[in-house]
Amino acid sequence: MEPDDESPFGRKSTELRRQRGAISRRRLIGGGTGAVATITARSSSNVAAASSPAVRCSPRRALTTRRQIPAGKSGIGSSALDQFFRRITIDTGPQEKIGTAGVVTAGGVGLMDRIGDNVLITHSASGIHGWLTAIASRHVRGVFSYEPTDYVFPSDAMPGPVGEGVVTATPRPVSPNEFAALTRIPIHIQFSDHIPASGSPYPRVQPWVNRLVLANRMVALINARGGDVSLTTLPDMGIHG
Repeated sequence: MEPDDESPFGRKSTELRRQRGAISRRRLIGGGTGAVATITARSSSNVAAASSPAVRCSPRRALTTRRQIPAGKSGIGSSALDQFFRRITIDTGPQEKIGTAGVVTAGGVGLMDRIGDNVLITHSASGIHGWLTAIASRHVRGVFSYEPTDYVFPSDAMPGPVGEGVVTATPRPVSPNEFAALTRIPIHIQFSDHIPASGSPYPRVQPWVNRLVLANRMVALINARGGDVSLTTLPDMGIHG
């Protein structure tokens, strides 16, 4: 409830509002070229009345235009941008899903050289980089992959794609010698729930149906060539939801 302007509290409240409006007008008109307008809804009409070039943008716009990276430290080749891209798997260009000579795989191998022997954990789209890094680095002593999207096969036993159109799961070729590296380390692949066995009418689900089919084929082939690979889904473990 608004206070009565005739009451002592009401008169004080009204005076405070007037003072705030005066402060806002001084900031708008006399703040210099770098001033930022800090106006409440009650005094927003002052913006239209002010003709000073000091009025550069609205308060909300001012918040979004402040630099998150200091001037001089942004742009191509900057240390800030370099550190930002180190936190993600680069996907700003063609994806490296064939062969082990790509930049991402080389980076993974370099990291393995620094860390030493390790178990590599991958998830989703990084799954392909896990297979390629494990092939290229002797330091990867095992792989645990959560729902990888892509799978590698030797060129002498390439299966066909699974599915059609945009939901197709496509096998990625490597040489038989490269594929053999995956038979020398333990590998586990883990999938979640709600992946139907016979297909799905939903375009966001069907790709995972196809990927699970291709995953089982890769598992079977690695094991047939002397490897140690297992694949489970959450329902296999009695976990649903």
